[in-house]
Amino acid sequence: MPAIDIFAHSISFLKDHLWKTLHSRVCEVLETDIHYVITVPAIWDPKAKQFMRRAAYKAGIPNEQISFALEPEAASLWCQVETDDKLSRLSEPLTKYMVVDLGGGTADITVHQKMGDGSLKEIHKASGGAWGGNEVDKCYLQLLENIVQAEAMDKFKREEMSDYFDLLREFETKKRSITRDNEGKITIKLPQSLCRLAELDGIKMAAKIERLHDTTKYCWTGDKLRIEKVAAKALFTPPLEKLITHVKKMFEQPEIQDIEAILLVGGFSECDLVTETFEQSFPDKRLLIPKDAGLAVLKGAVRFGHHLYAFKTRIARFTIGAEKWRLFEESHDDPARKIIMSGQEYCTCIFKKIIEIGEEIPAAMTHVEKSHPACASQVQSDIVLFSSTNRHVTYTTDMGCQKLGTFTIDLPKSESISEKKYTICYFFGDTEIHVRVKMKKTNEEFEKWIDCFSTDD
Repeated sequence: MPAIDIFAHSISFLKDHLWKTLHSRVCEVLETDIHYVITVPAIWDPKAKQFMRRAAYKAGIPNEQISFALEPEAASLWCQVETDDKLSRLSEPLTKYMVVDLGGGTADITVHQKMGDGSLKEIHKASGGAWGGNEVDKCYLQLLENIVQAEAMDKFKREEMSDYFDLLREFETKKRSITRDNEGKITIKLPQSLCRLAELDGIKMAAKIERLHDTTKYCWTGDKLRIEKVAAKALFTPPLEKLITHVKKMFEQPEIQDIEAILLVGGFSECDLVTETFEQSFPDKRLLIPKDAGLAVLKGAVRFGHHLYAFKTRIARFTIGAEKWRLFEESHDDPARKIIMSGQEYCTCIFKKIIEIGEEIPAAMTHVEKSHPACASQVQSDIVLFSSTNRHVTYTTDMGCQKLGTFTIDLPKSESISEKKYTICYFFGDTEIHVRVKMKKTNEEFEKWIDCFSTDD
């Protein structure tokens, strides 16, 4: 099925559940009274955010009732008002701290500072990767596949889906019980259907486990797999090693070397092994973990909905520019970019920089420019934005430059270019990129959201 249908169905289920609960407790609540906040990882690109907006719209939520909260920002916002004494220093003016949001899928890392006026400021662009709790699950599933073989595991996932999810839930429960202690074993009951499929080749489960490289760490008792705690803890090693390596590299950067505190939030941060790993890796930093760390993003998202501009500045993750034409200059323009129109030589694919990677962007920042179509016969103007991880970009065809998306402006019916002039006001300080367009002839204004899916054409 199309992914957007699955996401829309999930959002619709949550929305319907909310309404049933509201109607049972509160009278006269209208749909227009509700503003929905969708949390997304800070490392998501505009296309991923637009996908979520489309899914929410398909689930019956109007665009004007949706805001996006970046998950580390939401958690940071909540911890500002937490009553825990250990977190109280986060709300002191000019305090800097790193936020490490560890969910199921991703690790989302950024650095914030509390300002004197009570607002928050991002002082290092968001980064991260697929180092969440799901990576531990993948290591566990790989272990099972090594035991039962890939064919049996694939068939189990396809034909015994209910048991497969029971398997994951069983491990999720056991995963939370794996602590710093190295003594003892973790016992996990495997579904009978998996054992049956694994033994179709005539080899019993006990014998299959004996074929593993280190049989002292694993054994089979009845219908249960028993794993030594040392081996169980090793399942956490791959994502934690990548996470710690990344954070250490961040602390090498001059602008954040003076940070003393690390705020751990997200469900995966509640794991005792994660805490131990951070304590051992960063002994000179104060480790802060709020109560119910797995709910910090959720609670912060509600607060964000009431304080949409709590973050006064963010750091640009990309260099962003619009594709333009200009008069061709023989001295330095690429001849391959030259075209002739109406007897005039133009250079195409020019990258006109608007935002530079690493730039501090105020929440209220706008970039205004005036424009007009190339010829009077045009009925639409397409503005194409590109992004790059490089600071200096000349052409939109440069290495590392990617099409970010487009927005289309409908032009007035007229034979005069002067009557088709317009002003574009770009908004980059929000959690999504959008523009406000004003037509010079009519003074009509309207907002446009960048269409990131136009990159598929």
